Formats: sequence, C-alpha cells, structure tokens
Amino acid sequence: MLRLFLQIARSLALPRARSTMRNAALLLAFGLLAVAHFSCTELKVNGAGAATGETYYSVAVNSADFFHYGPQQDTGPDQRLPRDTLMRVTGRSFGYAKVKLMDGKAGYVASDDIHEAPPSLVAAAFPTPTPARRVYPESQLPPLEPEQDVEPTPIPSPSPDH
Repeated sequence: MLRLFLQIARSLALPRARSTMRNAALLLAFGLLAVAHFSCTELKVNGAGAATGETYYSVAVNSADFFHYGPQQDTGPDQRLPRDTLMRVTGRSFGYAKVKLMDGKAGYVASDDIHEAPPSLVAAAFPTPTPARRVYPESQLPPLEPEQDVEPTPIPSPSPDH
C-alpha cells in the first residue's frame, strides 16, 4: 500500500500539460481502489438479520450453568440458561467462555455447553424490519369538466415574401 502511495506521489510531479489527464486517471484509480476495498470487506453474518460483525452462540445442552463472577465462585451458578439462549462470546479461558447475554448480563459458561447459533435462531432474534407502507390521502381535486367540442383554430402559414 505504501509503494502504491509513493508511485502516485511521484506521478503528480509531472509537467502541467499531462497533469490534468493524469490527475483524472489517478482519481479514477483511487475511486476504483476504494470500491474494491469496501466491497471485499466481509461482514460476518450469523444467520439472516444479525449483520453486526459478531458471531452469536447458543446453549447446546438442555441447560447450562451461568456464573456471574467466575466458574469457581463459592455460591455456585447464578442461573441456569435454557437451550437456545443466545449470547456473544467475548473471551475463552480454561474450558469456560466469557459471554454476554442478549439482555446485557455478562458472565461465564462452560465452553462445551455452547456452540455457534444456528442461522434460524439468530434470524428469529433479529427479525428483518419491513419498510413502512406509505398511505396517501385521496386527492381533493375538483372533478374534471367534460370537454366541449371545440373546432381547432387554423394557423396561418407564413407568406413566401418573408
């Protein structure tokens, strides 16, 4: 990328006669480069609807222990998450995943108890919004009057002397 920048910088130091055409070509090249870069950037979509760049996970077993402070806390699990509970994994360590639930709670779940969420589950959690339908009021224009039979007025042809 740096090499491309240096080549472009050198090309701008050409004589004035060719610089306008070269500048137009460089502008076109930069535009195409930008389009190529942004069109190749892939946004990870885990299902139809959640295009946030995040991978979503769900509980793969009947229930998974959820620990708010850590898996070795003295009080045991804070709650049990039912199957298909959606979450985002923010880190992994020693067989546990640090997760953030969809309601905002953060905690720990055993890594073996979760898997990547199926696309149908993510799509159900993030439905695609349907565009609102515009309703236009009925026209308040007066009704059209019927046309009367009018003879067209002939247009005089130009005289040959002009």
